[in-house]
Amino acid sequence: IGDRSDVLRNFRELLWFWKEYYTHRGRDRLSLEFSSHLRFQEWSEVVERLCADDGSDTALLAHPVRLPKSPFSRAPRTVDLRERR
Repeated sequence: IGDRSDVLRNFRELLWFWKEYYTHRGRDRLSLEFSSHLRFQEWSEVVERLCADDGSDTALLAHPVRLPKSPFSRAPRTVDLRERR
């Protein structure tokens, strides 16, 4: 499987993705709440602790990880309907 640090780093990156995804999708957030029986705020607090990257007891990693830029940080693409004619 690889060493423990690879597994923790991969899980850390997955948590980053999930947080980006659920933070911006209200209906999917409700699905997460129903399936996990946790309020989104509680889930988010747990993820924050796991992703602290500060070596604390609850952090997955001791040092910050380079993560991709959030796809939600850029403006949505607009479509000019006049071009379709």
